[in-house]
Amino acid sequence: MRKVLFCVSMVFVLLTIPNASIYAGVQSAQDFELKTIEGKSIQLSDYRGKNVIVNFWAHWCPPCKEEIPVLQKFYEEREENFVLLTVSPMERAADVEKMKSFVTQYNMTFPVLIDMKGEVSNSYRVLTIPTTFFINPNGDIVHKQIGPLSSEQLYNIVHQMR
Repeated sequence: MRKVLFCVSMVFVLLTIPNASIYAGVQSAQDFELKTIEGKSIQLSDYRGKNVIVNFWAHWCPPCKEEIPVLQKFYEEREENFVLLTVSPMERAADVEKMKSFVTQYNMTFPVLIDMKGEVSNSYRVLTIPTTFFINPNGDIVHKQIGPLSSEQLYNIVHQMR
């Protein structure tokens, strides 16, 4: 009976992890510099003094596709002191063209950064996508969301960051 209860408990834990909300404590966000799909260089430290949301995602990821309308709406309505950056790890240059087509298809107007070698994703220890980091004006990670964000979750976290 104990084994069955343990197994059921473990299954429950494993099923809830992909959509977990994790407080990362006080941890400094590592600076990075990446190019957008348009070729513009963006460095995280350029946004010091603002709240920054860094979302790791991919065009082939179904939960990421669910999240795009939420991120787009937030980007259009966001307050001036909030910045949204999305980072897409890629392995091949050919994936960039697929990403550009995807961005057009989904009417995405927020910055899409290309992490060609996955170095930034690795430095942030992103194991599952989507994963979103919420960074305060001091450059500290104050929240980490694993799994897609709903509008309610996003706005609740943003409200706490104000």
